Amino acid sequence: MAPVDTAHRRPVVVIAVAVAVVTLAVTLVVVVRGLGSAASCDAAFVRVHMTGVERSTNLQLLDAELALGETITDDGQSTDPAFSPDGRRLAYVSGAGYEHTSEHGNLQQSVYVMDLSSRGVRRLTEDHQDAVPTWSPDGTRIAVIRRLPSAYERQIVVIDVATGEERVLGAGPEWREVAWRSDDVVVVTSWRDDGSADLLAIRLDDGAVSRIGVLPGQAAVWNPDRTAAAVGLSEDVAVGEIAASYVVVFDVASGQVREVPDSSTRLAVPLIWTADDVLLFTRNVRGEGFDIMASAGGTGPPTTLSPGWSKPYDAPVTHNPACPTASG
Repeated sequence: MAPVDTAHRRPVVVIAVAVAVVTLAVTLVVVVRGLGSAASCDAAFVRVHMTGVERSTNLQLLDAELALGETITDDGQSTDPAFSPDGRRLAYVSGAGYEHTSEHGNLQQSVYVMDLSSRGVRRLTEDHQDAVPTWSPDGTRIAVIRRLPSAYERQIVVIDVATGEERVLGAGPEWREVAWRSDDVVVVTSWRDDGSADLLAIRLDDGAVSRIGVLPGQAAVWNPDRTAAAVGLSEDVAVGEIAASYVVVFDVASGQVREVPDSSTRLAVPLIWTADDVLLFTRNVRGEGFDIMASAGGTGPPTTLSPGWSKPYDAPVTHNPACPTASG
């Protein structure tokens, strides 16, 4: 896999943001294989199923072949699901009880944690606009992006799952995503006007912030140890022409960018990097349709994990760490 020259490429932002941003209230998919048994993994991937003109969204389970299963929320405002490291709990956000519009989505939304065995739900936050919860590696804390109502600032808030105690690590106007690099450090993706993004590492012990790299795109999908991130790029073309898009992997330590093999297509968007190091991405096949592809480590030749998808937001967004990926 050869290094990629990104000078003449631009980020695939519109599709990637449609998958990532909660306020768009899109249909997402969480692949959940195996709620209690890693051997059976009969719930492997989840989706946020959108219905009606008001764009109601509920979480729905899918099996390893992405066949639809049980709908596990019914409030019509659930999104941003994320599995705990042991695969037994699901964090998500919901705007239930707050104002909701088809244009702006949930004006406020809280973080919830569901026990996947009992379906018991506990509310962790309220009266905020919280988004994209992500678990610490040890499963004891959740970090979220919190948008402040009085300004275009987004905070990074770390929540103790057991006690609900919160700690604000910092804030920035374009802080859009957060990931745990270790139990002691989070990485924030701060979007830039040119379509790239600064990667900022924040230490939990003293709140110190350092820039560790610049992504060539936005809406990052991180590998399991947070040493590399996948983003979508597209070629610059003349007005009226259709640009080819690509999935590339950015190595944080070296700054090197490499193209994922055979990812060049009209619709190439990274979706999930699973706990067993398989990168899932979309590859256009005809018209607006696409297949979900799997590449081991983001370097291996892709295989078709699931064919025949029709909409880019109808795609997996999280993986149960307790379950091996089918093509892994």
